[in-house]
Amino acid sequence: MPLTNTIEHIVGLGAKVAIVQHQVQDPDFIAEHEAYYYKWTTPVKRFCKRIHFFRKEITGNESPLKIIDQFAEESGVYLGFITLRPIRLCPLGATILLPNSYPDQDRFIIARESFQVNLTGASFSVLGTPFMQQDNAVGACAQASIWMGLRTLRKRLGQSAFSPAQITNAATRFLVKGRTLPNRQGLVVDQITEALRSSGYAPHVIPLRSGKEVSDGDVLAMKARLYPYVESGIPVLLGLFPPSGDGHAVLLIGHDWDADPSSHYCLNYLGGIVGKPVKLVCASSWVNHFYIHNDNTGPYVPLPDRGREYGYCLEDAAFAIPFLRKDVLMDADEAITACYGIFANCIDDSLVKSLPPFVFRVYLQERSEFRRCVREGDLPEEIQGYYREKWLPKRVWVAEINVLNGYGSLSHKKSRVGEVVLDPYSDPYDGHFLSIRLSSAVFTGPTGKGVGVIVDRDPFDGKIKFLPFSDAKCTALIR
Repeated sequence: MPLTNTIEHIVGLGAKVAIVQHQVQDPDFIAEHEAYYYKWTTPVKRFCKRIHFFRKEITGNESPLKIIDQFAEESGVYLGFITLRPIRLCPLGATILLPNSYPDQDRFIIARESFQVNLTGASFSVLGTPFMQQDNAVGACAQASIWMGLRTLRKRLGQSAFSPAQITNAATRFLVKGRTLPNRQGLVVDQITEALRSSGYAPHVIPLRSGKEVSDGDVLAMKARLYPYVESGIPVLLGLFPPSGDGHAVLLIGHDWDADPSSHYCLNYLGGIVGKPVKLVCASSWVNHFYIHNDNTGPYVPLPDRGREYGYCLEDAAFAIPFLRKDVLMDADEAITACYGIFANCIDDSLVKSLPPFVFRVYLQERSEFRRCVREGDLPEEIQGYYREKWLPKRVWVAEINVLNGYGSLSHKKSRVGEVVLDPYSDPYDGHFLSIRLSSAVFTGPTGKGVGVIVDRDPFDGKIKFLPFSDAKCTALIR
């Protein structure tokens, strides 16, 4: 099924030409071979085949080299590649393909990276999320999901990207349940977290359900807890346990967009955190489906809230483990609590009833990426200058504040009225914000005009000052 669905995905991308590379020294399979397959009595080849796909047709009888050179001169032609391992039951090895691109559906695969591919001296690039089918001799679904997450973040963070065999060795270093190799029974939660810790991350387990019965409110709460990591481009390993069948691990990498989620707003879920009756809607309400890499079915698969037409659904999720860097001291739950508490303290009780509902969208962002978005966005020049010149740590938690009316439109209507920028290297209960920007709409409603304010906090001595700015509503920094 993974190979069939992957081919269907490639056809859906508009592939016209496939170029086959023989005798490929794939480092992941070579590591698997050295750990396991070389011991077989029946010889197993060490090298793989790699198939590269292109969306442009060829004319004439040019040689493969000339075709490759022609493709290399054009942008948007290369779709990615799949690797075929010389093993019968699970042939699909390291694979990187573009995500789906359907004009009638808005899909955001955020945990992705740009990868350079060299083919006969020509260079191509593909922006996607690495995928691999599990090889249950050296690793089951958890190892495959960990590999996909590590490979996605390797270039961005410079962390280790183990092969499946190395992931199994790291996971079973201190806790062994069943055989290490072959590792057909998979990994338990403690082994998964150890494998991620060994790779340079600070994994923590997020429980997503407490019992067998999962209500609609429980599903909304799951989405609200997972959304900040997905929106940050952080892969999340999901542990799925359907009512019948074995447990399974998949990698959460993106979401789609529902322009009108009014029937299932996650309303007041976050309002309960701040201790004031502020009408807050979590931006996860606009997520219709999360998207996953499922090594058992294929890449870029939708994960519906309920119903198992794709094999699994979100209500099956028992726990989540985000690939959070070990130098980020504040997780998403703590950032949410801190940001909404800071926002609530800015609102006078007498204004609460007159305020419109607000949408909060929380994500972790690299300093350079935050400043790039500020520079390229439609913020007033004085606010751009403030954020570009202010000292910021390497990463920041950002909580965008939007007016609910008009937020769901993908035409980028101006709905953002401010943001809270939080230092992730601090105690969430000490209120160590870096800045709070609020337009007058926060105080006088969506038609408010006048002067907004930036509450600036010096990260070193804690001094706070208020900076007025010309009022303006803007589009979201990133989407």
